[in-house]
Amino acid sequence: MPDTGASRVSYVPLRDDAARWTTASPVRTVLGVIHNVTSATRLLDLLEPFEGDPRVQVVFTCTGSSAFEAGIREFMTARELPCISWEMALGEKFDLAVSSSRGGELQKIDAPLVGAPHGAGYNKYLQRNRKPETGNRKPETGNRKPEAFGLDAEWLTHDGELIPSAIVLSHDEQRERLRRGCPEAVPRSVVAGDPCMDRLRASLPFREEYRAALGLRPGQKLLVLTSTWGPHSLLGANMDLVRRALAELPSDEYRVLAAVHPNVWYGHGGWQLRAWLAPFLRAGLILPSPDTDVWKAALVAADAFAGDHGSLTLYAAALGVPGLLGAFGEDVVAKDSPMDRLGAALARVAPDVPLERQLARAAAGRAGDERLDGIGALVTSRPMRSAELLRRLYYSRMELPEPEQPAVPAPSPCPCRSPPSATSRWLPPRTPTPVAPPTEGWSSAATPPPCRTRSPATCPTPTS
Repeated sequence: MPDTGASRVSYVPLRDDAARWTTASPVRTVLGVIHNVTSATRLLDLLEPFEGDPRVQVVFTCTGSSAFEAGIREFMTARELPCISWEMALGEKFDLAVSSSRGGELQKIDAPLVGAPHGAGYNKYLQRNRKPETGNRKPETGNRKPEAFGLDAEWLTHDGELIPSAIVLSHDEQRERLRRGCPEAVPRSVVAGDPCMDRLRASLPFREEYRAALGLRPGQKLLVLTSTWGPHSLLGANMDLVRRALAELPSDEYRVLAAVHPNVWYGHGGWQLRAWLAPFLRAGLILPSPDTDVWKAALVAADAFAGDHGSLTLYAAALGVPGLLGAFGEDVVAKDSPMDRLGAALARVAPDVPLERQLARAAAGRAGDERLDGIGALVTSRPMRSAELLRRLYYSRMELPEPEQPAVPAPSPCPCRSPPSATSRWLPPRTPTPVAPPTEGWSSAATPPPCRTRSPATCPTPTS
């Protein structure tokens, strides 16, 4: 585990003499298991059902098993998470453990383990890094093809034994894929919806607040570029689309925001990512920090998106936002998954057609598109009920009565606006693109109204 900087005070609730030092008197202790920053952001969504209950103490640990360990220490410190080392976590007994990843030696945790997805369901293939003694053995058994990461026996078992005591599914369709990938796990599956999708829907009434906070003037449109990580992602395969968006779209009509996967930030370094995108940042690109919820506000505020095979693309489509694909990793997308279907349904960005015209076509075709509506509906089959169903699952495993107050999704916090730092919106168009670049300067929007969401969370500031 990376050095989290945890002081001894973080261990107080686990001390034998904890009653002498604690203020509240929790009767149950939950372990939140972090794999990397990506899983940590989802984990906090998954733990929201414990809010308001002083009977439950949550402590956090990191498996130390991710290639993307950078940023975890800062993430924990910024949110004041009570954290313990992985070694200490394995030496303690907990009433419940919750993990949004399958990485690490989860089988060693002494607690009922709830395993949940860290994205919009289960959509990608991923193989474990095999130890040398496994030789050339593939994860397939016989001719069986692997299922999506999180639904396959490779990720759900250890030495033939199931690891999670409960496997959270966001949609009923995932149960059949789980049956193919790990049939013995089906009795442990629980369809509990998607807490992130619920938060996005709960945020819809605050669309105008988000738009003002992101610096949009009345009448302006917001294009959100969504990029996952890896060579087949939007930034990996088509970074020029960022330039095209800023060069071709009229500056007085559009703003552009890039929601980039944390693994890009922490794999290459935030300085390096900003350096690569520096010309675009000077031209007005909004680049939110990866450890905030600004991307959720951006999807609610968006008028269009251009994405890839990452979860944000699927969330945007499920919200009804019209969009295009700037890249798509067919080889890593699980066959017959919602993402696979979305990849077949969305148009690809054409290199020789003005981008604004392509976005207009996507917008005209989105309304009433039953195919896209059906794919969006595959994100969750329990809309707006995830908090309720997750809380029911957790408290039943802990053998503790649920709190009386209802468990409901909270809207995403309103990002605090930072004025754009662009001095010029001019970027040269790529030669084959028959669009003249705008040459007018960038003018900032008026000061937005204060945050008016009902969420008490802090307001992260996007980097402009």
